[in-house]
Amino acid sequence: TGFAIVGATDWFAIQLDNVRLETAGPFWRPPVSPCPAAAVGMPLQLRPCARNGLAVEDQVFELLPDWGIFHKPSGLCATAPNASAGAGVVLAKCDPNDVKQQFVNDYTLIRDNLQPISLRAGGGQLHLAGDLHGNLFLESSASSDSGTWHKWSYFPNTRQLRNQYTAIKALGYPMCLALCKEPSRTQEVLIG
Repeated sequence: TGFAIVGATDWFAIQLDNVRLETAGPFWRPPVSPCPAAAVGMPLQLRPCARNGLAVEDQVFELLPDWGIFHKPSGLCATAPNASAGAGVVLAKCDPNDVKQQFVNDYTLIRDNLQPISLRAGGGQLHLAGDLHGNLFLESSASSDSGTWHKWSYFPNTRQLRNQYTAIKALGYPMCLALCKEPSRTQEVLIG
């Protein structure tokens, strides 16, 4: 899996001979998930997206036509335990009739740009939101806080729900819906 780009100044046939492609950088092996196994009641969170078109199990979600957000490896769906601002989102057995599992989005446009995702419960007034600390929550209106967002883009090839379609420098590296946050990178220092 990967990408190669060949540029030309016009549309015409190009025949290449003796081409060699090599990986650039260390991120070409399938990543290993740092998250525990999915379970009913597990809170959904955010962490940096897997790179280079590679998928990692804890970030593999499908947007269903009935508005469900389906975690394919576990067979569980995202649900809002309660329809209120600030509430988190957890995994539950899928129930397409449960309005707390119906995350309404523009099923076509979300694949081409950023779109809001609204919870059908609560009259569609609650939006799926996230922050740079890896928290996923519902909010009642678009926040103006820096480091938070309320629009998403879906990448069907890697099955990632991302906070960016194209780079948004203020948000840093793209964050994806996941089963856990990025593990802490702090180190213990023993003194004396």
